[in-house]
Amino acid sequence: SGTTHGHLPQMLLIWLLPLYILNLYSDRYISEYNRGYINIMLMKTGRLRYILTKMAASFIIPFTVMLGCLLINFGLAHIIYRGGYTFHGLEVLTYSEVNTFMVTHGNLTYCIYMLMTCFTVGCCGVICQCIAMLVKKYAHTYIAGFLVWMALVIANAKFTIINLIQPFTAYELDKPIPSFVLLTLLTLSVLLLTVLIKRKRDEL
Repeated sequence: SGTTHGHLPQMLLIWLLPLYILNLYSDRYISEYNRGYINIMLMKTGRLRYILTKMAASFIIPFTVMLGCLLINFGLAHIIYRGGYTFHGLEVLTYSEVNTFMVTHGNLTYCIYMLMTCFTVGCCGVICQCIAMLVKKYAHTYIAGFLVWMALVIANAKFTIINLIQPFTAYELDKPIPSFVLLTLLTLSVLLLTVLIKRKRDEL
């Protein structure tokens, strides 16, 4: 479970994820706006291309960083625990095809959740980028990003994004699929709203 004291680092990573992502890249727009650098970029690329480039980078950079970290963790786990096959009791949860598959195909399951986690982090980056472009103030952006993200974390058990980043649980497919759909629709909606607002305004 990700709610015990033994999972404190994981809990801090998940809860504070938007703060990390904003500091990594997504709040750079605010600095560019304050310094007037945006006007130079608009002359070079155009309004729509600038916005879409920012959104793409806000997804790709967090996705890539998280993927690299998880791959390193995966590699170290194989080196340190080489030859280990125990799931510390999870084997008894093979009461469904999904749980049986997770236990018997541990590496594949981890890789699937690795990609879902990176996708979740990328979506968080896009949402934070949209908030930064709409708010344009550091403090308000960080607070709003944190509140939106926490709403997704503590949402109903059927829709919480924890279902997308917590492998080897007793959950069935009725948990990660609704969470994936909700996160995808929310990200696309916020992205579309931001693009429409920014295209209509005289300034970015």
